[in-house]
Amino acid sequence: MPWWASSPTLCIARMEIAANIRNLKALAALVILIALFLISAHLLAQDYQQRLVNWTANQTAQRDPIVGGVVRYELRGGHFYESLGVGHDPPMPPPTSLAVLVKGLEGDLDRPVTLATTILIGQPQEAAIRALSPIPDLAFVVKIIVSLLALFLSVDVLTREKEAATLRMVLANPLSRRHVLLGKMLGASASLLVPMVVAYASAVVFLSVIYGLFRNESEIMRLLLIGLGSAIYGLAFVHFGLLISTITTRTRTAVILGAFFWAAVVIVLPEGMTRVAEVFSPAPTYTQTRARIEQARRQILREAEARSQGELVSDPRRAIYVIRLLEMDRQLMNEYLARKGEQLSLARRIGMLSPATALAFGLSDLAGTGVRAYHAHLNVLRAGRDLMLDAYKRRFEASPEESTKALQEAARRTASLQRQPGSVAESTRAAIPALISIALWWAIAGVAAYWRFEQYDVR
Repeated sequence: MPWWASSPTLCIARMEIAANIRNLKALAALVILIALFLISAHLLAQDYQQRLVNWTANQTAQRDPIVGGVVRYELRGGHFYESLGVGHDPPMPPPTSLAVLVKGLEGDLDRPVTLATTILIGQPQEAAIRALSPIPDLAFVVKIIVSLLALFLSVDVLTREKEAATLRMVLANPLSRRHVLLGKMLGASASLLVPMVVAYASAVVFLSVIYGLFRNESEIMRLLLIGLGSAIYGLAFVHFGLLISTITTRTRTAVILGAFFWAAVVIVLPEGMTRVAEVFSPAPTYTQTRARIEQARRQILREAEARSQGELVSDPRRAIYVIRLLEMDRQLMNEYLARKGEQLSLARRIGMLSPATALAFGLSDLAGTGVRAYHAHLNVLRAGRDLMLDAYKRRFEASPEESTKALQEAARRTASLQRQPGSVAESTRAAIPALISIALWWAIAGVAAYWRFEQYDVR
C-alpha cells in the first residue's frame, strides 16, 4: 500500500475534500470564481483594446507637425497675448496586456502632457493611492471573493464536527491533533486551490484564444507569478478561518466572527492604512495645487503690470515674466508630484502590514502596472515637459526661425520618449516584500491555529 494511502493526515484531507464536495461548497466556489474571472477578463480585455486604439492614434499623432498658438493673460487694463509654439501630445505608453488581469495604476499611464501657460501632468487625480483600491479585475476578485470563499471553506471545519460529536470520535483514535489539524488544512486548501486554478486557467485561455494575449515568455512567467501570489493570499485566509474555528465552539459564532474579521481585514484595514499615509505624509490635492499655481500666476502678472505701468504688451522685459510663469508652474507641479510620490511610497510600506493591501501592491508590481511603472511613467512625462519648456524659453534668445526649429526638435525628442517596461526579474523584486508579507500572515495564522487546537476542548 503506498504511503499516501495510509497517511492519517492525507486521509483526513480526503475526508474534508469529500465533505466540501457533498455540501456543494467546492462546487459553489468553482462556479463563482469561473464566472467572476471570465466576466472580469472580458470587460478588462475590451478596455485594453480601447486603450490600444487610443495608443495607436497617439502614435500616429506623433508625426503631426508643430503648430502655432497664443496665450492670453487677462489684465485690468486689457489683454496680454504671447505667441506660443505647441505640438501634439507626447507619446502614451503602450497598454500592458497583463492589465486585463491586474489593472493597478495602468489607468493613470494613459494621461497626456499638455503644454500651455502651465504644464498639466494628467487629468485631475486626487490620490494615486486610491487607484489601487478594488476594481473589477482579478486582483479585486482575489482580494474580496477568494478571501471570502477561503473563510467559507475553513471557518467551521472544527466547530461543525464538534457539534456533530465526530471530532471527539476522531481524536479517540491513535491520531495526534497535529495530524488532524494538518489534514483539515490540506483539505480546505485543496477545496479552494482547485477552483482557483481552474478559474484562473479558464480566464487565461479565454484571453489567449479570444483576444490573442499572452504570447511571449515574459508574460507567461508573470501569469504564473500572479497566480502564485493569489494562491498564497487564498491560503492565508484558509489559515485565518482555521484559527477562528479553533477559538470558537459553535459554527454560528465562528461564521459571525469570520464575517467581522473579513470586513476588518479586507475592507476597513486597507482604507485605514491609506488614511494613515495621508496623515503622516500629507500632500495637497490636485485641485489645491492648481489653485496655488493660479494664485502665483496672478501675483506675477500683477507685479509685471505694476512695473510696466500698464504697458506690459510693449514692455521689453515681458519675456522675463513669461519665463517666471513657466518656472513657477514647473516648480509647484514638481513639488506636488514629489509629495504625492512620497505619500504613495509610505502607503506601500504601511500596506505590507495588511494581506489585502499587500496583495494589491504585489500583484500590480508583478503585472507591470504598479507603483514602479507609475513612477517611471511620471519621469517620462516630466522629461518631455522639460524639453518643451526649455525649447520655449530659448525662443526669447534666438531668431523666430531658430526658436521654431528648437520647438520642433524638442517635440521630436519628446515623441521618442517611451517608458521602458521593467523585466520580470525587476517586477518580481519589487513584489517580493508584498509576497513575503502575505506568506508571513499565512505562517502566523497556521502556527496560531496549531497552538490553539492543542488546547481545544473537543467535548
